Amino acid sequence: KPATEAQLPDITGFPTPAPIRAGVESHYRPDKWKRNANNHGVFESTSKTNPSNRVEVFIGGDKDGDMLAWEAALQVIELMGIDAAKLQLVFASHAFNYHNFFQFKFSLKGTEVIKQIGWDKKHRLTVSEKLAELASIAFHLGRMLMECTWVEGKPLGHKVDASFSISPLWVIEVDARGQKDIFTGKVDAPDEVYINVSPGPWAEKWLNRMGMKAGIALHQFGWLATEILKIDPYHDELALKLAIHLTMVSRIKMRDNNQYEHKVGSLLEAVELEIGRAS
Repeated sequence: KPATEAQLPDITGFPTPAPIRAGVESHYRPDKWKRNANNHGVFESTSKTNPSNRVEVFIGGDKDGDMLAWEAALQVIELMGIDAAKLQLVFASHAFNYHNFFQFKFSLKGTEVIKQIGWDKKHRLTVSEKLAELASIAFHLGRMLMECTWVEGKPLGHKVDASFSISPLWVIEVDARGQKDIFTGKVDAPDEVYINVSPGPWAEKWLNRMGMKAGIALHQFGWLATEILKIDPYHDELALKLAIHLTMVSRIKMRDNNQYEHKVGSLLEAVELEIGRAS
């Protein structure tokens, strides 16, 4: 059995750079997925201060380098649901515990994750069914690809120093333990699931909290109240979306002691397309 991470504290730090924010938002705003010119499903997040800076989220196919077409990508996003956003917050918070995030792999125990994200209150499913569902979400999270285009600093004359990369958001191995089904050849009803996770290669530039690589490290981070992970999207979907969105945007602002202010209408537009249009 792999050595697994301890439970996160009630308030825990986690990184909030653009790739993490886009990856999480892509699960609570499935309506923002679009069809690109190559018929791939894509979720695009563009910087408000510099439109040239953007992060695009794709779902990888069965072969390396493949990306799912529009219809198939939507099916995967619907399959994962908003609980995938909660699971990404768990991953990011555990990654934040390490000094050099991009050099470490950590392991999470499925039965512990179930408690952490509030699934222990889902009485309609057995523990084995919850573990199987968690394993499915984690597997598909491992198929998420990030295409990041980012300009570092100000242009020097006609020269623009830009970073362009494509990599998995998370590198994930799902280890299901239990009796193998003689018909499928898989562990379809696991007794336990271990999720082994490491940030994708993009993290070396983005997840350097100490700023030791000044100029290529955007060390933005915030705080997660882990109690929000227990909000049930089936009964309180809007509350969960608002809680996740506020957690992502209310990150630390260096040298700025001003409090964050949010307008209710703007918040609703950020998390709910239909409400935003109605207002």
